[in-house]
Amino acid sequence: MNPSPSDPPPSDGERAMASMAVAAGLIDEGEPMSPELQNYSYLLLHACAQIGSRYGDADANAGDHIRAVFYP
Repeated sequence: MNPSPSDPPPSDGERAMASMAVAAGLIDEGEPMSPELQNYSYLLLHACAQIGSRYGDADANAGDHIRAVFYP
């Protein structure tokens, strides 16, 4: 599965998720993440961001930082 020329380039967060998937042995270097693996990654990030939202205040917290780094 190769990206089409019309696909937007991956975000820094998407590249980080792919790098972690390579480190975990789930995909090979340069291999795109399957939609299922990408969905799983976002669900895990969402769970982490929910936890992080409890640390800090309403205007700036760890959950907001996680979302800013990983979400496109």
